[in-house]
Amino acid sequence: MTADVLKRALRISIVLCPVLLLTAPAAAQEATVQGAIADSTGGVLRPVGPDLVPDLGGEYGYAGTFVAGGFGMTGDQRHRAVPNGLWEVGRGVQLSGIYFFGSGMRYVTTTGVDRRNEGVGGAAPSLRLRADGSIQPRNALTGDAIHRIDMRIQKRFPIAGRVAIDGIAEVFNLFNHENYGSYVVNEGSSEYGEPSFNPNVAYQPRMLQLGFRMTF
Repeated sequence: MTADVLKRALRISIVLCPVLLLTAPAAAQEATVQGAIADSTGGVLRPVGPDLVPDLGGEYGYAGTFVAGGFGMTGDQRHRAVPNGLWEVGRGVQLSGIYFFGSGMRYVTTTGVDRRNEGVGGAAPSLRLRADGSIQPRNALTGDAIHRIDMRIQKRFPIAGRVAIDGIAEVFNLFNHENYGSYVVNEGSSEYGEPSFNPNVAYQPRMLQLGFRMTF
């Protein structure tokens, strides 16, 4: 290698060294990232306070989902039994029934306050930080068990040949058991854990339905 080549190599290394020294340290870059979070809706950086409580959103727990428009059941129902039967009484009379039992389901819960100022609205999984710094357990509320008996009696009235009319009477929730499918899940509410109205027919009080069916 000639002396000119060595001189050029030395000049290049001297020029590159200051450039490398100007690169920001990894710690400074981390601080910049931790100091601001991009808002997914507007793309605007907003400050975040230091020393946040660790987010436990990724830990394993009972199955759970957040239902748009409200907090829903988590899908974690440990026990269920649905026996049913049918009895041909005779003289065209048929009696049938079904009993439904379901153990208490777990419900998605929330503290009701966005203490991290993340702008998440009512997203329950992000509202688990309490005022004392603790984390609310995932799906902390367990509802009451469900018991429901539905009965049906049917009587066939022959008309002529294959033509017949069936009179039908059905009773849902025969014993009028109080079943609940929704609860107050906001821990900050004075009614936390109390049942709330659910329009689903599975949780309604006793109902009677009459009908008929023609066969030919």
